Amino acid sequence: MKRWYNREVLEHFADLGPGDDLTIPRNSLRVACRHEERDSLPMTLLRVMLFEITARHSSSLHPAMFGIPIDSFESEIVYKPQVKLVFSESSADVIDGFQPVAGEVTFRIFNETTNTMTMARAQQLAQRIRSVFATPPYVWKKGTDKVVYQDKEKGYDLRILCRTETDGRALIENILDIQNDTPDWSNLNIVEPVNATERFPYNPGTKVIMGRTVRKRRQRPRVDVKFRYATLSVHGLVHPINLVDLTGVRRDPLV
Repeated sequence: MKRWYNREVLEHFADLGPGDDLTIPRNSLRVACRHEERDSLPMTLLRVMLFEITARHSSSLHPAMFGIPIDSFESEIVYKPQVKLVFSESSADVIDGFQPVAGEVTFRIFNETTNTMTMARAQQLAQRIRSVFATPPYVWKKGTDKVVYQDKEKGYDLRILCRTETDGRALIENILDIQNDTPDWSNLNIVEPVNATERFPYNPGTKVIMGRTVRKRRQRPRVDVKFRYATLSVHGLVHPINLVDLTGVRRDPLV
């Protein structure tokens, strides 16, 4: 806890000097956030909450993103029900200094609409996802190659980053299996980048932005990401329905 948490605190307050001048509000906040060896568990939790909520404004809980409120979006766009499968890298596999790699796959339920979609149908989807992706947790081997599977009539427009064509085909087969569909491999295209090792290095290094040295973002890292949860978005519902959850933190998953 002290090793990893205090490192994040130190990086967040890197603009301050080494001294703990408590007359400076930001400096006193750093002291209040910093974990000490003598801290009890309640004190440790208070420091973490202070750091996450007050110092970082919950930014780690809600990453910065481009988007618009769902009410504004749905007032302009009507869409078919959408299933989203979410994957992420295991914390034990994360390279020091980098964020965990995530992965998402979505597809539409083209034979349903807002009016015809039912909880029974959602339950059926949840059961299939649990069977195909959660028992055991499916491992998506991400890489630099891209396989594209498009079958617009059935709601599939899949763009899968993978290490080999075999890995990509396996994931596509499992996704289609949720609705008992069989891939038509004439809809498959393979994109293999030229000089992938040079274009997508394991460690991309750093760059200087406004006088600060920051890490370059990794592109198409070769990592394993595990299935975590699945949701169903239905036009007119503000919050998605949680179908399956292996994280233990999402509310009321159907299975």
